[in-house]
Amino acid sequence: MKRINIFLVFAFVLAATACEKDRAFIEFKDLEYGAFPRLIDGVNGEFNFFDPAGSAIDFTVEFYDENQGKNVQSYSWTASYFDKTAGTFTTPQTVATYTASDFKPEPETGLPSITITFTFQQALDAMGLTTADIDGGNAVRFNATLTKTDGKTFDISNTGANIIGNAPAFGALFAFDQNIICPSELEGTYSAVTTYHQHDFIGDGYTTNTQDVEWVAKGSGKYDVIGFDGGLYSDGPYVGAYGTSALTIEVVDACGVISTPGAQDPWQALEEDPNSPNSYDPATGVITITVVGAVYGESWTTIYTPK
Repeated sequence: MKRINIFLVFAFVLAATACEKDRAFIEFKDLEYGAFPRLIDGVNGEFNFFDPAGSAIDFTVEFYDENQGKNVQSYSWTASYFDKTAGTFTTPQTVATYTASDFKPEPETGLPSITITFTFQQALDAMGLTTADIDGGNAVRFNATLTKTDGKTFDISNTGANIIGNAPAFGALFAFDQNIICPSELEGTYSAVTTYHQHDFIGDGYTTNTQDVEWVAKGSGKYDVIGFDGGLYSDGPYVGAYGTSALTIEVVDACGVISTPGAQDPWQALEEDPNSPNSYDPATGVITITVVGAVYGESWTTIYTPK
């Protein structure tokens, strides 16, 4: 019986296919087309807690749709204050709206494009806030809405993750967080004492290691920490077992709030430990960082003391 049903379905599909070949695909004109702004440069710059008027960010996008971007009518941005500690946002407020008359042909592709600049003060004014209402180390959440000439709108909520992701062909800019930073001077050599809480096969035989570690400034409160693993991956037991080398991890200082976004070892993401939050003591310059392996649970704490 199952075989008969399969043959009947197959015959129906063949018949339908034969009929489709005899006519145009008229439904194509009724399909709904989307649009998106592709990031081609940026986001550049910073928001400095101590200099709202003098600090700014900028970025450039070009617009894609079924008519080479010409059906994009406007590109609007809102801003809200993101309190990272509380995990809360203020109500989004419009920062700026740009229309097709503001777009210029991108030199290489000819697609409509625009370079946008937001000062920190502009974002604060839009949100109705001053520096007295916020804390350094938090962020401004920017969200965009693209509107087409037919009235259809697109934003982060109705655009696929494959379009928003930073793939070479896409990278649609509909949302991003801009950290509020303070001047940061953490570059230098530290004596790093690392305690390994949980690490594969090493047990209690390799619990503490001391070595000198370099923090190299990259600008905007970002540092490359060379030897972030505290020696375990460079000259400890992991070298013989897995052939590892020293980890260089980017650490961010956002007004004394220390974070390790995007930290990774050869096997997994290295996440911050909510039970042992990172800290910075401005009086002594001592920095404490704890990470936990997202897959295997390796965990360690390093205390960095300036030399």
